[in-house]
Amino acid sequence: MEKLDKKARLQTIRKIVSTNSLESQEDLLAALKEEGFVSTQTTLSRDLKQLRISKVRIRNGHSVGRGKPDEVAA
Repeated sequence: MEKLDKKARLQTIRKIVSTNSLESQEDLLAALKEEGFVSTQTTLSRDLKQLRISKVRIRNGHSVGRGKPDEVAA
């Protein structure tokens, strides 16, 4: 069953980003799907902007999402 609640989706995105190494938004979309959320790339981009999560390049050349851990946007 698809979950559609925006607040729950935003909380799940924050959790996924803080506990996983993701290389792309596609990876994040797949992780959201595993949690029961179906989203589009456009919606995910808006959610990441609202949560103030941006890509940060790390030493091995991969990108990971970073945001302020205590910041929760609704």
